[in-house]
Amino acid sequence: MKNSLYREFENKYRGSRDLIKSRLQVYLPAVEKVKLYSDDLVALDLGCGRGEWLEIVNNLGFKERGIDLDEAMLSECRSRGLTVEQGDALAILQSLPENSVAIVTAFHVVEHMEFDKINSLIINSLRILQPGGLLILETPNPENIIVSTHQFLLDPTHNKPIPMQLLSFLIEESGFARTNTLRLQEDDTLADRNNISLHDILNGVSPDYGIVAQKSAEPALMTKLDSFFSSSHGISLEFLTDKYQKNLDEKFKLNAADFQQLSHAVENLMRTNAGLENKIKKVELSNQREREALKDKIDNKLNALSNNDLVMNKLFSCQDELKRVSNLLTATHNSTSWKITAPMRLVGNAIKGNEKGNAINFLIKRPAKKIISSMLNLINRDPKRRIAVINFCKKTRLDKIIRPIYAFVLKSVSVNKVMPQNINEGSMLDAKLSPYGKVILNKLNR
Repeated sequence: MKNSLYREFENKYRGSRDLIKSRLQVYLPAVEKVKLYSDDLVALDLGCGRGEWLEIVNNLGFKERGIDLDEAMLSECRSRGLTVEQGDALAILQSLPENSVAIVTAFHVVEHMEFDKINSLIINSLRILQPGGLLILETPNPENIIVSTHQFLLDPTHNKPIPMQLLSFLIEESGFARTNTLRLQEDDTLADRNNISLHDILNGVSPDYGIVAQKSAEPALMTKLDSFFSSSHGISLEFLTDKYQKNLDEKFKLNAADFQQLSHAVENLMRTNAGLENKIKKVELSNQREREALKDKIDNKLNALSNNDLVMNKLFSCQDELKRVSNLLTATHNSTSWKITAPMRLVGNAIKGNEKGNAINFLIKRPAKKIISSMLNLINRDPKRRIAVINFCKKTRLDKIIRPIYAFVLKSVSVNKVMPQNINEGSMLDAKLSPYGKVILNKLNR
């Protein structure tokens, strides 16, 4: 890649100078303590790039020295008055004498190197460092899934991501007294948040990490950095997954409680529904019984009406028969023979002691009485029919016709007195009628 092109690439994807300088402040608590060792200390930066770190250590009083292959980057450093040189960082490192440098740094360099060269860089850094000196290596963190699977591949000069456990192992095995791994550039608010999302799991882990290693020295020098090496920094994948799992557990607990409440509610609804179903069945059964009873009543009414029609037809037939007999009687009374034989009937009745005569009784009353008795027996068999006949007679006023005929047939009267006022007055029928017949007789008299 051309030098100018890579510089533009760095400017776009790594960040501005001010941003990078702000990120590098995390190492100052350790570097400032090393400055206390001596006034004449050298800070060597491998792959110095635009010189952000060289500016920081220069301001702290170190003699900065930067090495890079990119001339465009070096030109920018020189424009700022920084001491830099072009060359292979590992070759220059190997050429330096032992115990000659206070700090060796390589920010985002080792991911561009082969494994053997990384190991050589670490070993030679330990060799040239002064007692108590520091090695600082910073690189992308493959623990961040988005970084390892996407962002790392943006730079075509990258070789492969290096897990922090591997790099820390190489440093410890090379002979450094102690190390501290710092996870870097994470979202500061993520550590205090409880609502961890899946995206946070994928991209919330610190995207970079730095390992600070110290060369062994006298205890007086080592203790100055005890607090720094005992500190921790950044967000790990384990930290986020634990929080995410706790959130899930809490949600499942709440969901379980909600599910339990919902189950109880469903059970109550089922019990209520069962009770309603029983009530509905009872109502349906009651309605069915009422419908059957009503149907029976309607059938009885229809049967009664049918019987009433039969009774009324017989009544009308009797009425016609009575009219025929009455006409016959009237014709007999008006006949010349009846008038001529009147003295003879009077004499005969007088002799027999019966003023009323048996001829009328034989010719009219006896047949009519049989007809009326049959009618009464038919009516009295059914109380409903009896009431219906009485009501019908009253509504049609047939009682006014039947009463005199009834009285004429059943009461002992003379031929000239066939229309009595009340059929109960000494009636022969009173003693012969059934109780139902007497009720009908009373109804007719009203």
